[in-house]
Amino acid sequence: MELGETPEEAAIRELKEETGLDVAIDSLIGIYTDSDMKYPNGDNAQSIAIVYKLKALSGELICDNKETIDLKFFDVDKLPEMFCKQHEEVKAVIANMFL
Repeated sequence: MELGETPEEAAIRELKEETGLDVAIDSLIGIYTDSDMKYPNGDNAQSIAIVYKLKALSGELICDNKETIDLKFFDVDKLPEMFCKQHEEVKAVIANMFL
């Protein structure tokens, strides 16, 4: 988040920067924390994920090749393995929303 930016503004801006898509926030899915996140270099961190349901408005899916190396859409029942435990927990919540 940039100074003075709301979480919603940050989500919209970051998604545009990293995917090329313009979106609107539909609703808050949840706020998730994970205190046992460990990076490959040994750093420990507590991350906070604020997860929104979004609506695509416009734009073209474009990979920025800086923070993002690949972009794909997946059916909810075919989501790939996630980056960390926290993301796996969020994936389970989202999958259950569509059962």
